[in-house]
Amino acid sequence: MNVFDQGCNFTNVKHAYVRLKNDRTDRELCRFTLTDCGKREALIMCKLYRASPSQWKLKVIGSQADGHTFDKSLKDIIPFLEKAPPTRTFEVRVHEAKELSTEKTGGALLNPYFDVRFDDKKEKSKFLKETSSPKFEQLFKVKGEALAIEVNLYHKWLRNQKTSSTMPNKEYLGRVTIPVPISNSRISIGPQWFPLFYEPELPATSGQLKITVSELK
Repeated sequence: MNVFDQGCNFTNVKHAYVRLKNDRTDRELCRFTLTDCGKREALIMCKLYRASPSQWKLKVIGSQADGHTFDKSLKDIIPFLEKAPPTRTFEVRVHEAKELSTEKTGGALLNPYFDVRFDDKKEKSKFLKETSSPKFEQLFKVKGEALAIEVNLYHKWLRNQKTSSTMPNKEYLGRVTIPVPISNSRISIGPQWFPLFYEPELPATSGQLKITVSELK
């Protein structure tokens, strides 16, 4: 946040504040009173960053800075930026799923499949017909710069199962997010059962995925 007018700072703006709000839920995420920033021309309000392929996080900062424009404030902004993680390669094997809900299919058996996401890479599995306890045993290799791997599970609607032309081709069943922090030793996880979530902040949905993750050289 910058005061563009030369010779002015936040003390020249009375009763002003800045806030960031979730437009979907109307929840206020952070707020700062600009007058409290004193004789400065900029405020580093917060940092929005990608924590996983489908998840963004917000870190509140609230640090005063100098500069009437963004480029003049860069020297104060750069210390809050983190270096990208190193490029790494992982093998992700999805073995099977259990306790999957059929609520979205009206009680009918599922045609499940999954995708594996890491950084901007995505690998998609084949779907299995009419099972709520699928045995996938499918292995994918992903490479990129990230700190989490996602496995998303879906149900595929077959042509003869659709009741209208407007029905979607798939139903989202849930997601597993597996942190892969930087470590001195290569990461090896599982085989392990992971609960499915619709969204990270919501309670777990019905169902689990059995997954193995191995970091390669």
